[in-house]
Amino acid sequence: MSAEVRNLPYLSWYDPDAWMEKMSGSRWFKMINKEQALYESLLKKPEVAKLIPDFTEEMKQVEPMRHLPVFTIGGGVIKISLERGGKFKWSWAWEDKQHDAYDIDVKGQTVWYIISQSDTDPYKRNAIVCETIDNKVIWKKDHVAQQVFVRDGLCYYIKVEDYFRTVELCCCNAYTGANERLIYREKDQRCDLALVATAYDTLYMKSINAGKSRCWRITHDNFIPLDTDTEVQLLLGRYPDRHHGEDQRIVIKKGSTVPEVRGDFISKWKLPEGHPEYISLLTGIVIVRKNGECSMWLCGTEKKPQLIFGTPLAEIMPNYWNQWEGDAAEQFLIESPVEPPYSMTIMNGKVMALIQPFKMAPPSVTLKGLQVKSAIAKSEDGTAVHFSIVSKTSKPRGLLVYGYGAYGSSTNIGWIQSRFLPLLKRGWAFSFAFVRGGGDQDEKWANAARLTNRHKSIEDFEAVIRESQKITRLGPGSTVIFGRSAGGLLVGATAARHPYGDLVGAVFAEVPYVDVLRTTTNPDLPLTISEYEEFGNPTKRIADFAALLKVSPVDMLTCDGAPGVFVLLRTGLKDHQVFAYEPYKFIKRLRGQADAPSGKYIAYESNQGHRYQGPAAVKTRAADLAILEAWLRDSGKKPAARLSNKTKKNRTSEYKKKMASVRPTG
Repeated sequence: MSAEVRNLPYLSWYDPDAWMEKMSGSRWFKMINKEQALYESLLKKPEVAKLIPDFTEEMKQVEPMRHLPVFTIGGGVIKISLERGGKFKWSWAWEDKQHDAYDIDVKGQTVWYIISQSDTDPYKRNAIVCETIDNKVIWKKDHVAQQVFVRDGLCYYIKVEDYFRTVELCCCNAYTGANERLIYREKDQRCDLALVATAYDTLYMKSINAGKSRCWRITHDNFIPLDTDTEVQLLLGRYPDRHHGEDQRIVIKKGSTVPEVRGDFISKWKLPEGHPEYISLLTGIVIVRKNGECSMWLCGTEKKPQLIFGTPLAEIMPNYWNQWEGDAAEQFLIESPVEPPYSMTIMNGKVMALIQPFKMAPPSVTLKGLQVKSAIAKSEDGTAVHFSIVSKTSKPRGLLVYGYGAYGSSTNIGWIQSRFLPLLKRGWAFSFAFVRGGGDQDEKWANAARLTNRHKSIEDFEAVIRESQKITRLGPGSTVIFGRSAGGLLVGATAARHPYGDLVGAVFAEVPYVDVLRTTTNPDLPLTISEYEEFGNPTKRIADFAALLKVSPVDMLTCDGAPGVFVLLRTGLKDHQVFAYEPYKFIKRLRGQADAPSGKYIAYESNQGHRYQGPAAVKTRAADLAILEAWLRDSGKKPAARLSNKTKKNRTSEYKKKMASVRPTG
């Protein structure tokens, strides 16, 4: 559906850049190669080139700390090293050879794990591999999702269609791969299936769409529906056993935002304040998130919750296999800005062991003494929006504000040195905005910026930017906003609403979702239908079209583009989640009528997808951060802008009035 004219039941509109959507032909490759040459010319500028070697070396020093050998499973026979992006590495406890995987299960001397079929194509179909302790492959199955569970001699998995649609729950003989059976097929194209393995060997399945879900308990090769009157379920397990116990869970009824505890065992517990992300029936450990921050508690019947662990902006990642295997001791990976990552083992509410493999890391990498400050900004409608600022100095040189605000996903901060060490060392402050639409509070918070309320997350983000600038005493000329994927909509729309530089001086975005109207009106794309309840369905509802028109970055800009904002975008040519043509359209619109780059650059990697992997991740992030540092230095040297701040604000105000009057016409 790359025709220049998009016809909807109630209107048609013309997109002169629709030809890019095919991403093929000489015109496409000529354009992206020209843009790549512009980016590479930027890297050769003396102020950037002299920074890149140091930035690259610093990112290389950090890279080993992203692969921590922190978890063990199967009674200690397998070691797990976590990575970002969902993948991890595993090895037998007595071997050094590591294997990539997305999920794993182990019974005795047999292991089942999910792998990618290709090192060069991140969207090549995944497969289950069943392997013995002597590395002998017994069987393999293609076209599966990134989950596998084994119970009672059966292997459970979900099949995939069209890159992302998880549509069929199946099982087979775990040790031979034979006798494959279809347990359930999801007919609703808007929904995706996921498995949930919990305590007491209880396995559930969810059908999920935009935070709403239906759930079933899986018993052998049958499924039993649960909680048909609810839209959200935190499934905990069947207590005291999966054969005769009652399902313990926390649910939210349809039309409500108030959590309800169900199950005679968990209903007797006293839980801490905040949104529960993890609850172990086996050990009583509860992890909650409140205003963007995680904490760990020990809970139980008729006793007050006891705080076990809480560090500013910490991410607490459980070893989920512990519950599935029934371990009394639980392992957690702890990441926070204030110390290097480490793992913690807890039994009976007490810390039994700490593993700090990088305790002796050089101070240049660990950056001890970082300051963390939490604050509140008032959004346009008066809503209180929490945010946190991380910096090594009370007088930072530059400010980077990060936001996401979609899918009810939490804003993961953790050990930010792994992503931004070079800028942290050079005195930048980082502000993390916990805006509506994200999962930093509760379901009500996430729903508050879905569908026609998407603008609420943008208003929240703008409020955080202003308040962060007050705290750091930095102005727009020293402020960068950063977002990736759906966060690209957030930062792209913010730049489009302030094109003359009155709020921010620069935008940095990776794989940004910016061509929102064209994407949401193209059901042929892999994710469009499944995201109707998140972003709206403008093919059916004119109200959704009108709402998205005001937040779709590609469509918001006037013929002037964004002359007051420096922009750096990055994409991957093999990205099937946000296709590369989107940021290329955006970079063209940002330049307005200018033929020259005008401070707008875009780069790509031909063999990378939605999340860069391996050496490319280190190399490209180092180069991009060097560009931002050079921009900051240059921004401080520039004479006063040709347009006064008052003029910038007046022009932005005129732009907003124009956007407010936009209405779709047939």
